[in-house]
Amino acid sequence: MLKKIICLLLSAMMLFGLTACGNSEAWTPSAFDDKTPSKKLTDGQVIAENDTYRLEWVATNCSVALIEKETGNRWGTTPFKEGEPLVDEDGFAITKHPRVESAVVLKYMNEKTNLEEEALSFNSAVKNGRVRTELISNGVKVEYYFDDADIMIPVEYTLREDSVAVKMDPTLIQENENRAVAVTVTPFWCYNENDVEGDYLFYPSGSGALVSNTSVSAAGTTYASSVYGRDLGMVLEDLTSTEKSVRLPVYGAKTGEIATCAIIESAADSADIEAKVGSTGIKYSGVYATYQLRGYSSNVAVFMKGLEKQINVYSDGMADTPMVIGFYPLTGEDANYSGMAKTYKNYLKSSGALTETRDDTILNVTIVGGTMINKSFLGVPYKDILAATTLNEAKAILEDLRSKTDVTINAKLIGFGTVGLEKSAYAGGFKINDNFGTLKDLSVLSGYCKENNINLYYDFDLTTLKESDAGFSTFFDTAYNALGKVAVAYEYDPATRSFVAESSYNLLKRNLLPSTADMLLKKTAKWDFDGISLETLSSISYSDYSDEISTKHYSRGNMASDVTQIMNKLGEKKKLASYDANSYAAVLSDVIFETSTRSSMENIFSCDVPFYQMVFKGYVPMSGESMNMAAEPKDQLLRTVESGVALNYILTANYYNEFIDYDGYYFFGSCYEDLSASLISQYNELKDYYTAINGAEIVKHTLLDGGLRETVYDNGVIVYVNYSDAAATSPIGEVAAKSFVWEVK
Repeated sequence: MLKKIICLLLSAMMLFGLTACGNSEAWTPSAFDDKTPSKKLTDGQVIAENDTYRLEWVATNCSVALIEKETGNRWGTTPFKEGEPLVDEDGFAITKHPRVESAVVLKYMNEKTNLEEEALSFNSAVKNGRVRTELISNGVKVEYYFDDADIMIPVEYTLREDSVAVKMDPTLIQENENRAVAVTVTPFWCYNENDVEGDYLFYPSGSGALVSNTSVSAAGTTYASSVYGRDLGMVLEDLTSTEKSVRLPVYGAKTGEIATCAIIESAADSADIEAKVGSTGIKYSGVYATYQLRGYSSNVAVFMKGLEKQINVYSDGMADTPMVIGFYPLTGEDANYSGMAKTYKNYLKSSGALTETRDDTILNVTIVGGTMINKSFLGVPYKDILAATTLNEAKAILEDLRSKTDVTINAKLIGFGTVGLEKSAYAGGFKINDNFGTLKDLSVLSGYCKENNINLYYDFDLTTLKESDAGFSTFFDTAYNALGKVAVAYEYDPATRSFVAESSYNLLKRNLLPSTADMLLKKTAKWDFDGISLETLSSISYSDYSDEISTKHYSRGNMASDVTQIMNKLGEKKKLASYDANSYAAVLSDVIFETSTRSSMENIFSCDVPFYQMVFKGYVPMSGESMNMAAEPKDQLLRTVESGVALNYILTANYYNEFIDYDGYYFFGSCYEDLSASLISQYNELKDYYTAINGAEIVKHTLLDGGLRETVYDNGVIVYVNYSDAAATSPIGEVAAKSFVWEVK
């Protein structure tokens, strides 16, 4: 009886919590059509074809298959193995696990139970629902009617010259009381059969990672991460992992002698990339994209002492940008992750995002100004700036570096505003704190850099609004979360991973972001510097539910277009630097600081690969993570060499004990006087190698036996990196433990 009472209370409280919040809907999905009968194509019917490929209908699960005409190679929504019987001894079709047979996976809120539920198209639409097909130009439109959920999901499959485009338009979804909250399309187009040696999934965590297809349990393991980083407007009690953000909207799989590169070409802002691996029940591992139609906030509901449950509260309004995923078939020498990187790079080049190759740099440095610290006067507490580096000291650091090097240096100034690294003044107040120097000092520094082949960038945070400032109000101009409340973001303690309560800040309304480009140019019109750094804008993503008329910014929507608009505007006047940049910001950057050279190293990842660098190397100068902040400096050096990116250092002129209370990492191990000797030593060690690969593209990367890795450049340079504790033999000679060798062919 007690259990029943608790369940009733739980349901009642969840009902109240889920219906009492949220914004008004900006548009309303059409009502679910429960009358229209099924209309299907015949099995094997050719939907479209070109000189190379044929797109066929698969009637057993109402999906499609792509056939290469010359070879018979097959790709599609359902895993396929050559010679595998399609019917049993009695002539009945052999079906795989329902998830593997499903072209669509629907996640929805059941309004009767107030619980999230999942429906598979094979069970809920093909067998127990309805499917309607309609031929369109070079493809087919399929409506999957999930009759048990009263929701219809429309999907279009279109054959292009070199790929298949799969499109899901949210504005065509039909629903009644139950609400669609997320849709996965073609979850097993990119797949491996479990435990097949040599096969792998590619997942774009950080620099990139390969996913093991080893069987682990009946349920397997599921991993998901948001494209372009987690939604900062969602409060998390703690960060459960040292997760590296997904910077590229790309995933893929190598399956036998063929492979697939999947590119989320539209609505990537609102997508998660998920991997479901190692399930002995499913027998296949897959990586796929899920469209988060409705954003949410996670709340902990307390029902009575000792009884609480975390629930997701979803927005009423639904994102409206159609999701388009391009599935690119790969064969021959391109049927691997190198081929996937090449495919995505060519996609960016064909769209005009990547134009011509540019010279690289060997050395990037971030020079840190300071931060606010607690002080007291006659027992009265107050805050004041403590300068770790003045502008004159920054000039002295760069002068010393220039005297010991003869290459282009990218230098970024951060934390020189009115409150240093604090977030309490919007964009640092668009001023320099007197403790750091004056605009005249900045002009002198800038002049020195121009004369000495140093690119100088000054960082501005255009997203954070902690106090009313610069004409923006924390009452009127902040983004809202899915609960219809002001979105609050936090810094997280690097040791405990829990959020730091006193670090809370707000985010600028998304519809105001584009206006900040003109504001920045106007406020700094008299400043003498050539480059602008956009550390936060280039690397974060967040939703905004403050607009009840438009759903443009729901579920992180259109972040890429907003940032692109800002960077294009600023790029007309200044050089631009980004930080661990999302793909749309990377292509507009003159330099990228601190690109990830590793993944988040989750258990499902078998190894890291420099996929990000394979895409952008030679087109956008970039560095790896800071050498002096690395937990394992030698490992970081090898990763930097392997991926061909520049050395990166975070530098200060001074260290004071008062910095011990700072929650970040900038001031620890960054004093230039202590680092100078090792920095110059590493520069001298790598100078010849970096000179040899200047402006070169990575055309191939291979994992060899014994911890050895090979990187090949288009100009003939080849490098072998040995991560093992023992010497290894490469095609160009022995490679000592934890070392590398290279040559020009």
